[in-house]
Amino acid sequence: MSISSIIYRNIGIIAMLGGYALLLSNPYAIDSPHARVIISEFIVFILPGYILYRLAFNKLTYDFYERMTLYFLLSCLVFTVTGSCAYFFKAPLSLYMNFLLFLFTILSLFLLYRDTIRNNPAEETISASDIFNLCLLIVTGIFVYLFTYKGGVVEYDGIDHLANVVKIADSGIIRPENPFFRESGLQIAYLYSPYYLMLAVITNLSSTPVFVMWHHLPKIIMFFLPICYYSLAKTAFGDKKIAYFAFIFIVGLIFADYYWHSISLPYPRKFCREILIPIFYIVLIKYFQGFNRDDIPLLVIATVVIIMFHPFGTLFVFFPCLLYLIV
Repeated sequence: MSISSIIYRNIGIIAMLGGYALLLSNPYAIDSPHARVIISEFIVFILPGYILYRLAFNKLTYDFYERMTLYFLLSCLVFTVTGSCAYFFKAPLSLYMNFLLFLFTILSLFLLYRDTIRNNPAEETISASDIFNLCLLIVTGIFVYLFTYKGGVVEYDGIDHLANVVKIADSGIIRPENPFFRESGLQIAYLYSPYYLMLAVITNLSSTPVFVMWHHLPKIIMFFLPICYYSLAKTAFGDKKIAYFAFIFIVGLIFADYYWHSISLPYPRKFCREILIPIFYIVLIKYFQGFNRDDIPLLVIATVVIIMFHPFGTLFVFFPCLLYLIV
């Protein structure tokens, strides 16, 4: 492959890796804190998963929308594995973030090298209809976000979740001395999870207060949410037209819930329910459609990520497996 084609093929990795390095070295090079937060959130939720997918799962038969959801899932896996190691060794957050930059750089260089020695590397095909459908889904996400938006930053027990993020971001240690900081008592759902670590990395990478990060987080989640639901419908029913109807039905169910609103999406249970569980079912349905052994690692990954992010999701993993064994 020519140098220009290699750069074009890897422009996404180069752009996100450059953004990561810029924010880590001089975050105030980007003047707007809101722009820094949004860029940091895209980097944290997409870059690790995109690199891992290209390295290990590029030969799987997943379409454009399914790949988008897998980038998100695999990013969560990267922080689950590396974060667990950092938590065990009480690593400083700054060292952990520099390690991630080093790791992503090495893996990206390997991908560039692999493309140079391959005459016909596996291409990630994106058609014009895929781009058009993606734009429709993004518009849908914007509409749902605006329609369900409520004023305020946190509600319910949001301050308890933010406290765990602050403990990491402010102390600079991934395993602070008092990790729970919860007045209403210790519960298993409030144990440290990789989700808190991801939010702490976003907070420090963007050099913004945690409340600013939390305020913008629903916008990024709403970017992925329509893609997850549409991809789930398309994987289950196959035809795009049927998938549109199924997607509209699912969105309608969301609107039917009077208490559902976009500002609550960053809460761990809703993040697990609205994003991670649909991705798990996408992988599960793909496995049942062909019983392909190559899908089993992704099934295991999705299960581990859901359990690590919130115990609530374990029910949605356990019951389908139990039903499959019974039937």
